[in-house]
Amino acid sequence: DPGRDWDLVNAIEDGRAACEAHRWGDAWRLLASVVGGGRDVDDLHRLATAAYLTGHDEDGFSLWTRAYELCVSAGAIHRAGHLSLKLCQGLGFKGDLPRFRGWIERSARLLEDADIDCVERGYLEYGLGFLSVFEAGDIAGAHGRFVQAGKIGARFNHRELVTLARIGEGRML
Repeated sequence: DPGRDWDLVNAIEDGRAACEAHRWGDAWRLLASVVGGGRDVDDLHRLATAAYLTGHDEDGFSLWTRAYELCVSAGAIHRAGHLSLKLCQGLGFKGDLPRFRGWIERSARLLEDADIDCVERGYLEYGLGFLSVFEAGDIAGAHGRFVQAGKIGARFNHRELVTLARIGEGRML
């Protein structure tokens, strides 16, 4: 049905625009309405972000997982690493340490095997610092991880990572 196809295209385009404008509720509603095909990895990431930011955490985690798996299958390892660490952040901020640990370990293996020098290694350090403090109570170890995350963030000129790392450093001090 050409009318239905046009509606799907409009929903995707409107959903993307809502994400760009940080209208997460609209983005969630529009992109979630697209059933089946039509969503690429970037749209899955947008939808996962919108889901997470509108209180649909488990939907977001499932969508990030699906996007990660698509990237691994396609050999887009760097992108898979990025998505897995977004998933880690969401799980960590939710306090779901068992799944957080599992995804941190998966992310570490992925980045190590690929031997990619990237900002995601800084997010991995940040996640390992998070685990150091919350699993082992290792304040000094966590501080060191946050410092390393900040250095990587600065090297890649990545403000979000630098900010998170500095917050972590400050909390450990």
